[in-house]
Amino acid sequence: MMKREKLLRFGALAASVLLLASCMSVRLSSMKDDELVKAGVKAWNTQKYEDARPYWEAIRDPALKAKYLGYFDAETEVENLEQKAIASKGGAAADEQKAYNSFVEKYSAFPKELSLPSDIKGNLKPVAVEIAQSKVKAVKFEEARSFIKDATALWGDDPAYDKLQKEMDAYGRIQAEERSASRSYDNAKSVQEFNAQIDAYESAIAAYQKVENDSAAEMKKLGSDSDSCLAVQASSLRKKRGAVRIERDRLVRERGDSFKDRIGEEFARVPDGNKLGNMSAEDILNYNKQIRANIEDQYKDIMAFSQRYPSIIDKDMIKDIDAQKASLDQRISQIDAEVRHAKDIASRGKALMPLMIGLFNPAPASKAEGQKSRPAELKGNMSGDADYWWGMVSIDRGQMNDLVITMKDGKEVQVYAENTLSGSQIKKKGLKNLVNRGSRIGNSWPVLNAGAVLPSGLYFIRVMSNGKPSYSGEVVVYKSFVSRVR
Repeated sequence: MMKREKLLRFGALAASVLLLASCMSVRLSSMKDDELVKAGVKAWNTQKYEDARPYWEAIRDPALKAKYLGYFDAETEVENLEQKAIASKGGAAADEQKAYNSFVEKYSAFPKELSLPSDIKGNLKPVAVEIAQSKVKAVKFEEARSFIKDATALWGDDPAYDKLQKEMDAYGRIQAEERSASRSYDNAKSVQEFNAQIDAYESAIAAYQKVENDSAAEMKKLGSDSDSCLAVQASSLRKKRGAVRIERDRLVRERGDSFKDRIGEEFARVPDGNKLGNMSAEDILNYNKQIRANIEDQYKDIMAFSQRYPSIIDKDMIKDIDAQKASLDQRISQIDAEVRHAKDIASRGKALMPLMIGLFNPAPASKAEGQKSRPAELKGNMSGDADYWWGMVSIDRGQMNDLVITMKDGKEVQVYAENTLSGSQIKKKGLKNLVNRGSRIGNSWPVLNAGAVLPSGLYFIRVMSNGKPSYSGEVVVYKSFVSRVR
């Protein structure tokens, strides 16, 4: 009996469902397409999307039917893209932007008459905020402002946007101050007088420092993060101020180094006009006296300079300059002593200028084995078979520096360690020509290991005639002439 009753009840239920479906079918068949669309939309918007399906499946117009049934797949795609956008949060900015854009494109294209899940706005707002923050951090302000406007229209406002707007505004104010500081720096570079230029650099550095201070105040007021656009801007400002300070220090150091070079050049200065080769012993003494006075003046300038810039001109630089000055003073004294006490000065021939050379006074920019001294010069017009010159060389004990005479007109030169008495003693005493002809390069005539072969520190040059009366050349001490020319 019980089994029979159950079967009867099931049959009644099934009949009821069939009757309902039949009634539904009859009702749908009596509805027009626009009524079916509206009924389906109403059912959809109850958030029970499948309740819309019977209505839209009953639409007679094939295109209209396909359109509305397609929204089921479109809604699924929107939800999938939503999940991808949410999952991209916290990842690479480009990936997050791409996932967000793909979602917004589908979301915006979905018919406004059909509702979508109500939690979408809450899910997507944090993603939009993070994207806006990334754009502001990257100083893409125009993009950021446009993005914030669109995101606010879609998902609503957020307190984070207000902070981002304030950071962008602050960045603009600081940037305007920075441009003013940069103009100060550009102006400083064009100033000609040295001290005025350094003062202008100081002003530019102070201007950048003020901008840094204002930037720090803005960051503190807004509570900006360490990776915010303002923090990046502050880092850039520090680098710019540091670069200007480094450039200022470089200019001061170069100026300080130039004093050292100027002292060296003063010692190596050659007399003007026709004085070269025509100076008496008294002329040489007076010339050296003037050189000594000029070096003293240069040294006073250095001391005044170091007092003005004590933080940049360090003790080591002053120590180097003191050592150079002492060395040059010693050489000037040697020259004076040689000229004052030698009885055979006139018989030596003409005096090279500067009278003494050596690597104690190296030419600027010459380095390592190619290092060389500032040059001594000789020039004249020959009337006989040869002209004679003499000079002094300073080579530290134990050094194997090379003395090289380079002629500009192809004349042969000979070098001796003793006074030739203008040539009369060469054959008589059998004086040896010290030029290493095997190491000669073009018109350069080397005396290798000059420190050993010129024990007195004097060298005597014989310039041989080749039919051309005029000639000129220079004498240089090399650390290693052979190594230099290889």
